[in-house]
Amino acid sequence: MFLGSYEYTMDNKGRITIPAKFRPKLSEGLVITRGLDNCLFVYPIDYWKKQAERLTKLDLTFDQSIKLGYYWFGNAVDCQLDQQGRILIPPSLRKYASLNSDVVIIGLYTYFAIWSKENWEKIESEIEQIGHRITREMRNLEI
Repeated sequence: MFLGSYEYTMDNKGRITIPAKFRPKLSEGLVITRGLDNCLFVYPIDYWKKQAERLTKLDLTFDQSIKLGYYWFGNAVDCQLDQQGRILIPPSLRKYASLNSDVVIIGLYTYFAIWSKENWEKIESEIEQIGHRITREMRNLEI
């Protein structure tokens, strides 16, 4: 499972070090794609395949299903960790997520997100301001 938050520096080639404790779960490969709110989602290949199966079962005559497919698959890249435990973020995904130098990796249990430090600090501030409301809403859902 992917838990915690980690700060790293992306090198000038677009490589980011992945936390050491995440690496064993990524040994078979991983997929990087656009996330929400201008971050990137990184999935272990086995979890990606399960989610992709679910998406491909959606009714593709439904406009939103096909658009989700365009968004999710059209922006995805598969890759492997290099010998130093890094991944290379393609330029198009770096641009989407506004990744420059300082990045934050946030564990999301079955996958993780990569944020520019600046964007993460904004989101984190928003979460802190509404955290009590989110907690109440989740309690009402019995999650």
